[in-house]
Amino acid sequence: MLLQIQIIFLAMTIAFVSSASASGEKPDTIKKTAGSSNPMPDKNQSIDVMKNDLIDGKTNDLDTIETDLLIGTYSKTIELNPGDAAAYHSRGLVWFDKGEYEQAIKDYSKAVELKPEYAEAYSNRGSAWSKKGNQEQAISDFNKAISLDPNLATAYYGRGMVLNSKGNCYRAIADYNQAIKINPDFAQAYNQRGISWDNKKQIDRSIADYSKTLEIDPQYAAAYFNRALAWGKKEEHDKAINDFSKALEIFPNHSLTYIQRGIHLTKTKEYDMAIQDFNKALEIDPLAADAHVKRGIVLGLQNNHEQAVKDFTEALGIKPDHAEAYFNRGLSWEALGDHEKALADNVKAGSLDSRYATAPSENLTEEKTKDENQKSYKIAHQAKSYLQKGILLNKEGKYDLAIDEFNRVIKSHPDFASGYFYKGLALFHNHEPQKALDNFKKALDLDPKNTAYIKIISNMDKKDKLPSK
Repeated sequence: MLLQIQIIFLAMTIAFVSSASASGEKPDTIKKTAGSSNPMPDKNQSIDVMKNDLIDGKTNDLDTIETDLLIGTYSKTIELNPGDAAAYHSRGLVWFDKGEYEQAIKDYSKAVELKPEYAEAYSNRGSAWSKKGNQEQAISDFNKAISLDPNLATAYYGRGMVLNSKGNCYRAIADYNQAIKINPDFAQAYNQRGISWDNKKQIDRSIADYSKTLEIDPQYAAAYFNRALAWGKKEEHDKAINDFSKALEIFPNHSLTYIQRGIHLTKTKEYDMAIQDFNKALEIDPLAADAHVKRGIVLGLQNNHEQAVKDFTEALGIKPDHAEAYFNRGLSWEALGDHEKALADNVKAGSLDSRYATAPSENLTEEKTKDENQKSYKIAHQAKSYLQKGILLNKEGKYDLAIDEFNRVIKSHPDFASGYFYKGLALFHNHEPQKALDNFKKALDLDPKNTAYIKIISNMDKKDKLPSK
């Protein structure tokens, strides 16, 4: 009897969720019973959804029991009444929550077959198509839902998600605007609009939307995470750290949030605290290669290059094509005086990612003798602190400060081709293409066989384009 009551209660719960979906509150997922209902990301980017799965991939046992009971309940309802479109739709919601998108699509399709004017079923099928990667079919379903019910906020939201994923950020923003107009308390729509503004480099607008999300739902961990990333782009590292900390209060076992907070602690020179965050990230996810890389960088800043090399090597064991790990291990090998290993790592980094195409030692050519190589490495080692600082500043968008560091390299070692090359990169990103080209040509004069320099100059002559930072 107790189990029967539980099943009825669960059925009522999912019916409530279905109703909330129509009003725009929670369009895609059933709230979990443990942790936050808001999503966290897989990558270093703005996010919209966070799963409550445990790190080992297992889901909460109670959630599994609930969803299995609900599927059984709706299946029994359908068996007794095969024409019940709402039962098919509700079972589709449960399949969606389990990640069984094909099954969800089948149930949503049956619902619209039985009830052709069922706007919510079209909208939710659109979400399932999107999860399956069929974005055109998803847009078709969202369009159909909107034509049936122009006040269905979740359909505009879903279509906006797809448009944003296709790079149509302004069209996506228009859809989020409409969703918010219909439902002013639609927290997810504000969060997602913030992501679209972020994609268009409208950082202040994105922060305003993330803040509105949190005003509506103070437990929305993803909005804290996204706002932290936005603060970071404005060099507001203390605010970023605070928001990452808020996200961790809500969702304490998320490796990427620790990594991101550690990165910003590094930028504020709180190295020991940064290492603690990278340690915690690895405790949660031992396969987090980025945590090894970022911890290795901090160890290098603390002149603990032997341990740094171990971290970079560990990262490469997890992710063999991690260009940043090769590049930074090369810098640590240089600091330790192992120039041959430094050269090998720097060349490998450049082959994997054009941003690392010319590390400090890459101006060496195969035709140079071993003595010449050693002399060049000695120069590179002496200038490395200036060069490395300039590279980091350039990657952070602080181009004027980066140029100052590269000028120090050139002043102390005027024959060091990489100094001119990196200065050229900073000048290019600072919108000074002619000065950039002059520096690239100077680098090529010093190292005429460097194919990376030749390629960059050729690309500028053709397209005025360069790799990012």
